[in-house]
Order: sequence, then structure tokens, then C-alpha cells
Amino acid sequence: MKPHMIWLIIWVGGAVLFLVGELLTEGFALAWFGVGAAVAAVLALIKAPLWLQLVAFGVVSGALFLLSRTIFKRLTRKAPSSGVGSERLIGRLGVVIERIDPMTDNGKVRVYKEEWRANSIDNKPIEVGIEVAVVDVEGVHLVITQIIGQEVKVVERIDPSAEKGKVILHKREWEAKSVDEKPIGVGVKVEIVDIDGVNLIVKPKEE
Repeated sequence: MKPHMIWLIIWVGGAVLFLVGELLTEGFALAWFGVGAAVAAVLALIKAPLWLQLVAFGVVSGALFLLSRTIFKRLTRKAPSSGVGSERLIGRLGVVIERIDPMTDNGKVRVYKEEWRANSIDNKPIEVGIEVAVVDVEGVHLVITQIIGQEVKVVERIDPSAEKGKVILHKREWEAKSVDEKPIGVGVKVEIVDIDGVNLIVKPKEE
């Protein structure tokens, strides 16, 4: 069998696999690699050199993938949000139930008993089971941040006897308690170590 026919079979097989994979997953990412493989298959059919097939696959797939992500983000930012729906969850705590993956736009969190699509605020992946805070809403997606290990500042004195205290995280104030039930003054940098209901559990940051 001639080399160009071998590559034609490889590209066609790759295109089929990518498209089937797209049907079995969410996020609309694999489809673009299927399109890139289809373009490369056409080039193989007309006996274009292998380097051109590889370049075409990479350029077409990459360009379509980046373009689709840009358009998707713009659409979701412009999509209307209901104050009785997603926006009421800003400032709430939740847990990741489907890996947050910025590359594929996949990911879900559970806040109370509700499941929502979510993006991480820093565009980094977050694994299943990680506790998060909802800091914003973009269209139909919650914008979340990982909580445990974050360094924050006390903006209202943490007083265990009065059950009061707040810290600031991503420009929002959050109820907080000290891990050792000792008061912590305003301005002190603390680390989030746990969650207790709607309260962040914090300890003074070690110097």
C-alpha cells in the first residue's frame, strides 16, 4: 500500500474517533480535532506531503478550538442570569462533583442540593471533591475558587464568644471562625483550613 493511502486511512480513522468521542463527552472540544483530521485526510488523498498534512491538522484544530472557546465565553457572559437562580449563589460554598477543566469547559459543582456548570476564576483545573466558593456568575456558569489553603485577611474581628468575624476573599466578605476558638484581630492574615456550614475555618498565617 502506498504511503499516502496509509496516511489517508490514519486521518479518516482519527476523524471518526474524535467525532465519536465528541458524542460521548461534553464540552464540544474533540469535534474540532475531528475537523482537523478530515482536512489532513483530504490532503493525503491528493498526495500532499506529510509535513503539510501535520501542519494542516495542527493549525485547523487549534484555530477552531481557540475560536470556539472565545465565542462560547462571550456568549455565556452575555447570557441573562436570573437573580432568583444563579446569582443568589454568589457568596455560597459548594463542592466539585465533576472535574473543572478549563480546556474543555467541562465541570460541575454542587451548591446546597443543586448542580451547576462552573468555571474556575483562575482558569486552573479543580478536582472532584474539592470544596469551593462561588465568587461570580458568567451567564449560565458559576465562577468558583478553591478555598482550602487560600490566604485571606480578617476584615471584621473574629470573636468566638460573640460568634462574629469576617474575612475577605476575591473582593467579597465571608463569615469566618478561628480553628482554635481564639479571637483574631482585623488586618491579620489567615489561612483557610476547613469549612463549617457557611463559615470558613481559619488560622493565623505562620510567618
